[in-house]
Amino acid sequence: MRMPNARQISEEQQDVFEDAPITGNVLVTGPPGTGKTVIAFLRAQALSKKSTPVTVLMYNRVLRRYTENVAKDIQGEVTSKTMHSWLPDWWKKHRIVREENTITDLEQKSQKVYLNSPYSEKDEVKATGALWDRKQGKWYISRDTYEADLTKFAKWPEFTPIQQKKNNVDRVYLKSTFEERHELKEAGARYEPTEKKWWVTQEQLNSFPDKFEKWLGFGCKYDPPEIKKWQYDWETMLDQYLELPDKDVFDWGHLIIDEAQDFSPDMFKFLRSVGRCMDNGGVTILADENQRLYEGQNSSLDEIRRNLKVKQEQEFKLTINFRNTRPIALMAKHFYVGLPSGIPDIPEKTGGRPKLVATQDQLSQVNFIKNFLQLRGAQEVGIIVDSEIDKDFYLDKLRSALPNYRVQHYSSSDPKTSESLIFDTQGIITILNRRSCKGLEFDTVFIPDLQNFSFNDTDLITFNMNMYVMCSRARSELVLMYVKDEFIQAPILKHLPTEASGLMEYRDL
Repeated sequence: MRMPNARQISEEQQDVFEDAPITGNVLVTGPPGTGKTVIAFLRAQALSKKSTPVTVLMYNRVLRRYTENVAKDIQGEVTSKTMHSWLPDWWKKHRIVREENTITDLEQKSQKVYLNSPYSEKDEVKATGALWDRKQGKWYISRDTYEADLTKFAKWPEFTPIQQKKNNVDRVYLKSTFEERHELKEAGARYEPTEKKWWVTQEQLNSFPDKFEKWLGFGCKYDPPEIKKWQYDWETMLDQYLELPDKDVFDWGHLIIDEAQDFSPDMFKFLRSVGRCMDNGGVTILADENQRLYEGQNSSLDEIRRNLKVKQEQEFKLTINFRNTRPIALMAKHFYVGLPSGIPDIPEKTGGRPKLVATQDQLSQVNFIKNFLQLRGAQEVGIIVDSEIDKDFYLDKLRSALPNYRVQHYSSSDPKTSESLIFDTQGIITILNRRSCKGLEFDTVFIPDLQNFSFNDTDLITFNMNMYVMCSRARSELVLMYVKDEFIQAPILKHLPTEASGLMEYRDL
């Protein structure tokens, strides 16, 4: 992530930096490109100078990786994490014993969702990004992907595989890294080569529960209670927390939450009530409800204000677009759905119009990207897709087509891929799913295979929000592409700006 120098900060950003109170809860709103994440880290820097520990939280791993360099450069106690990595660690410090009935369904613990689909629909299932499990004889997807868009998989009910009993029923397998192998061995754990995991007996666990606690994952008795995987039971957590003696409260310092609209309203109610028990306990929120990607798992600005009790003098609004050219900003404006965060002021920075390119086949889109980039100097490029299949296709083809570029990717089914991502460097192409692109920016953005994008004609608000987020990632160049069909037009196309609007340059290859 690139931080501006003192001369590049706008007056409204300076107002937030100077006027936002150091304590309590603060809300900063603004559309894409207005510098909300910049404000997050400027505020973190100011708080750290007051010796206040700061944690900058975000929804997805890619955005955390994108901002990691900034957090490391700030002197003081400042860290950047995802909410799902920070919360369990903070909660476990309180040693509140988790009730056994908070997650009882074994399948809810699984990272795989098996789809109960007939053989005749194999191509359709595969097109969603599902993978084949030979052992179970079923197609499956990651639970994150499944729960992010339940309607997409509604016709294939979740299949619960039969759990095979093993002779070694007394073994408890541990979640650990390769680097922890010596520590595990010293603690008394043993390694099972066929499972590629370390394990202990139930007797060992019962005798020394604290010794193996850090490797228990879902089995840890101090985990926060959940309604289901990654959806915390905030109401139960609040009841349990408020029963703690004052001496057992762990102050989080100050939390700064970026893209906060992606979190549930109950979370903000929890944060406010819990923060009041601490010496610090402040929360800074940065949000734009026009950039929601996960329907049913988000908050409106009114819900955030109400649940955090944000006063008028503690709310700030950003309006100046520093990211996009004027043509790209006008294109993104086409998809604005009218929610209170508003749209940024249209910038004066000039540039070419976004392009809509029709091709004969998918390989022609690869060739277009190749030729487009070869005619320009090295850039930072983003390619936004809608499925794992499309991601893998462009990853394979572009690595061979553009050897002078580093081609990297992120997959939610393999979270470790986020740790090797490099940003703010020319000559890099990043391929990622549309649900992971929020908060990022690139010199040039390609959105290929629009004909494959999951799309519901009856939910145009969600469609427009998705397009609004994707288009606003581009700094200088934006290219949308699709494979044309001479008989049937992809339904998504009728919701794009028309050629007569002048917002896009239409091309037919």
